[in-house]
Amino acid sequence: MSIRGKLILLVSGIIVVFLLAIGAYTISRMPLKQIQQERYVFDDLRTRLMTLRAEMNRLDATSIEQQWKQVQEAKAAVDETFIIVKNLKTLPSLNAKIEKSVSIILRLDELFREKYSETEKLVGQMMDAAKDVFVFSGSIEMLDFYTNARAKSHPKIQQYQLLISNFISAIYVADMNLNSAVEVIGEQYSMIEDEVAKIEKKSTYTVLGIMALLFLVMVFVAVRIANTIGKGVIKIERAISDLTDGDLTVRAEVISKDDLGRLSADLNRFIEALSTTVENIKITSGENITVKEDLVVTINETSASVQQMSAGASSIKDQMSKLDVQIRESTKEVDVVTEGIGGLSDALNDQVAMVEESTSSVTEMIASIGNVADITQKKRAATEKLVQTAQTGGNQLDATTAIIEEINGRIGEIRGTTDIIQNVAAQTNLLAMNAAIEAAHAGEYGRGFAVVAEEIRKLAEASSLNSKQIAKVIKEMIARIQEASDAGSATKRAFADIDTEVRGVASSLDEINSSMMELQAGGQQILEAMTSLQDVSSKVREGGDQMGDAAGTVKDAMAQVDRISAEVLGSISEITAGLSEVGNAMMTVSDLTEKVSGISEAMDEAVRFFRTEENERVEDAEELESFDEEHDTQSALETLEVPDLASEEVEEDEKSNGTEERDTE
Repeated sequence: MSIRGKLILLVSGIIVVFLLAIGAYTISRMPLKQIQQERYVFDDLRTRLMTLRAEMNRLDATSIEQQWKQVQEAKAAVDETFIIVKNLKTLPSLNAKIEKSVSIILRLDELFREKYSETEKLVGQMMDAAKDVFVFSGSIEMLDFYTNARAKSHPKIQQYQLLISNFISAIYVADMNLNSAVEVIGEQYSMIEDEVAKIEKKSTYTVLGIMALLFLVMVFVAVRIANTIGKGVIKIERAISDLTDGDLTVRAEVISKDDLGRLSADLNRFIEALSTTVENIKITSGENITVKEDLVVTINETSASVQQMSAGASSIKDQMSKLDVQIRESTKEVDVVTEGIGGLSDALNDQVAMVEESTSSVTEMIASIGNVADITQKKRAATEKLVQTAQTGGNQLDATTAIIEEINGRIGEIRGTTDIIQNVAAQTNLLAMNAAIEAAHAGEYGRGFAVVAEEIRKLAEASSLNSKQIAKVIKEMIARIQEASDAGSATKRAFADIDTEVRGVASSLDEINSSMMELQAGGQQILEAMTSLQDVSSKVREGGDQMGDAAGTVKDAMAQVDRISAEVLGSISEITAGLSEVGNAMMTVSDLTEKVSGISEAMDEAVRFFRTEENERVEDAEELESFDEEHDTQSALETLEVPDLASEEVEEDEKSNGTEERDTE
């Protein structure tokens, strides 16, 4: 898989992990909707109990029969709500504490039913008494038993007034029971709220734990991918570093199927091709030295022959046959030299072509490294911008968290004010009840005071309800603010982790950029070395071409000598002059041979700088430089001179023509 594919797979994995986390969070929140609906049932039960309490408290101030119908409707609503509570499934199944709280609330229904039955019995007796005293009970109030003249004159008025006192006491007891029930429901509701909050918190922590685990897995995968890429780059860097030292036996051992693996394989193929080329150059250089030695031997032999010919000029006629044989042998040797020089020229041409291909490959590699360095630099700038963005988000989150904490501190003051309002409402309600009782005892004179007391009681009840509602809202606000504070803290930690990871990525990009710069510098050095080798090869090829031309000229000269040897019988002086000229030409060829020998040795020494086998030893670069100074290849090529054998050939032709004319005469 390519590096791009690995990165795409990593990003896809992160997206999948994010979607899985969202799905897990959504699934974990699904039961909370049902829990929230069942929690509203307890709130509704408490509200309906308070409504029933208010309706029962109105029995002593309004029509008994009509108000009792309102009480029965409120009681039916309470019974309906208790039935709903009995049928709850989700909340009781959460844990034992919530189940126990629900059981306590259901037992309140049983206790209240007993008290309600007693109150219902007293109401029936009150309506019977009203019918007995007033004939009808539709609009009769309890105060009528104290203020109506007919009631005062009734013989059972004392008994009925005692019944009224018992009824008021029963209402008071029922009120206290309802108040206790409301408080118990409130306490149990608070306990249920706490347990549900714990469950929600546990669910949230579980989801966060899963998300953290998945995040760690993705981080581990990312680190593994980064390590794999880094190891491959280091191995390639080491291989290129060894190449700069002339070691062609090194190989980049990157075992992977990504871009680095392909780059390593291409680099290994390049090294193998370069090693093969250098090895061929070594072989050709060795053959060139061997041919040079043979050429030196041949030139020496030819010079000796010419000297012998010059020394035996007086007996040239007797030795003419030997001279012909010697000339034929010299011609064969020159042919061998010419063939060797032609092979050397072909080998040099192949060497120049291979060096040019190697130079082109190194140039492309340097360009690729430069592109990688530019891309790394751009990504480094983007990473620095991401670090600044993460720091700005963290600072803004700190300011938001501080504001939430300040609001949380202010909520305590509001809660204290609500408690004060609740206490005042309770005391006001109690005072209103006492005032109503006193007004009832005052009879007709206390009717106006009773109305005021009733209004005060209603106001107290409304204040109590509102204060409890406010307390509930404040409690929910506190919970939401605490959740916001916890979320802010978690987000702050996440920003800190993001900042750390982004800084680590920036550091890695810096290291990659530095490595790319070093690779580029090393590639540039290789390119310069290959360029120098190319120049030297071109110069050696030019020297080989000149040697070929010189060998051809020598071959033609030997042919002319062979032809002239058949005509030299006519004139000893012409033969002596010709031999002298041949001797001079051989001395020139000897000088050329020495210079070619120096060039061949310099090329062989330069090629031996590269190690193509494990058992070879690379000589120090300073030794190669000192050898180059001693054997200046460039100067040898510049001072290489080819004798003007063509002019000598013309002179020999003129001399031979003169000899033929003299022979004819």
